[in-house]
Amino acid sequence: MRNRNKAGVTLIELVIASVIFVMLAMTLIGAIGTTISDLAFVTQEMRAGREGPAVINMISRDLSNAFADPRFEEFFLLEDGNGNARLDFVTSIDSTLYFNGKRSDITEVGYWLEANPQLQGSLPIYTLFRREDYGVDDEPTSGGRAIPVASNVTRFRVVAFDYPLDDEGQPLEDIYLSDIFFDGETIEEFDSWEKTKPEEAEGETSQRRLPYVVRVEIELDIREGEDRLDPSKEAEGLVSYAATIRLPQYSIAMADQTDLKDEDTGQFAHLKLNAPPAAPAPTPNPNTNNGTNNGTNNGTNNGTNNGTNNGTNNGTNNGTNNG
Repeated sequence: MRNRNKAGVTLIELVIASVIFVMLAMTLIGAIGTTISDLAFVTQEMRAGREGPAVINMISRDLSNAFADPRFEEFFLLEDGNGNARLDFVTSIDSTLYFNGKRSDITEVGYWLEANPQLQGSLPIYTLFRREDYGVDDEPTSGGRAIPVASNVTRFRVVAFDYPLDDEGQPLEDIYLSDIFFDGETIEEFDSWEKTKPEEAEGETSQRRLPYVVRVEIELDIREGEDRLDPSKEAEGLVSYAATIRLPQYSIAMADQTDLKDEDTGQFAHLKLNAPPAAPAPTPNPNTNNGTNNGTNNGTNNGTNNGTNNGTNNGTNNGTNNG
């Protein structure tokens, strides 16, 4: 006879327990998936938050120290191809390259985009390169060594603004940088800049100059994996950074390039590697001169007196003896 008081689990109870377990497991898996997704998004945001400002700060530092010199046929060249800009100029930032253990005070710098074949997305993805050349040669907008500074760029736009002018065409005093975006009549916008070339500087101003202001915009694609291929996620996956940089106010008169080169070396006058100047002669010490003069005079006087006394004594003695 069966014992009805013995505890047991019925099939219905087992099914109910299984359903509850599955529901809890699904909830837990969903929470873990959401956490992983949020972590990936935060990581992307942090990466963009570091990479974007770092690139903008680098370009801003180089541009704010842009250098102009009539010895260079071109010292600032901008070509913006609809968000695919090329920028080359000379800056007074010390080079990162060393030559004979020394860094250059003036450096050639350039920025441009190249297609990144390792990343595929709903938008073309590029790598932003920074070019640097030690010192400055007679071709400041080419040569040197290039290194990648960002590998997930979708747009690199550079716009130059000319000097602000009043109604009579005269340069204005200082103007707020924000005003350049709202006053199209005062400041002219250029997506290319060739006013450093001698042939481009001829005319009313006869001046070769840097832009008044440069606006730099960069857009990064922070999406990862398959999300980069999804056009619907572009809005949340594309992050833009921008900076407006005031350049030094160089305005250089026309100069004959051939007169500024050394005929023997072909180098520009201010770029020749001259031998270091000789050390200056030490300043005489007045006390030393006095001591030297005193010693010399004393020695001379003593010698003269001794010689006179000896001669007198000898003459006296000889005369006495002869007598």
